[in-house]
Amino acid sequence: LEVEFENVKDIYNLMEQEEIPVAQEDHMAYLAGTMPNFQKLRGCIQVADDSKDLQVRTFSGEIDRRMDILRDNLQDISKRGQHEMIGSEESNMTEVIEYVTGLQNE
Repeated sequence: LEVEFENVKDIYNLMEQEEIPVAQEDHMAYLAGTMPNFQKLRGCIQVADDSKDLQVRTFSGEIDRRMDILRDNLQDISKRGQHEMIGSEESNMTEVIEYVTGLQNE
């Protein structure tokens, strides 16, 4: 898009240098519409790019934060999954099943 705009701009500059007549309506449309609209578009694209970078950094930070929480939760569940009642033959099986089911639900 920018290359095409530069081509149009170069053509208008060349036409002015060579004093080639351009319909006033076309020249006014170029000055009042094409250039400002392109500059505005360029600004919008820049804002979108800047916003995208911020969103990516924010998203990445949130993923890192959630991964830390998930890792902590998994370590906690793993530690509780080694409770002595799970491996003991003397434990109440109903209690063990409820305990392990609770861990699974977490």
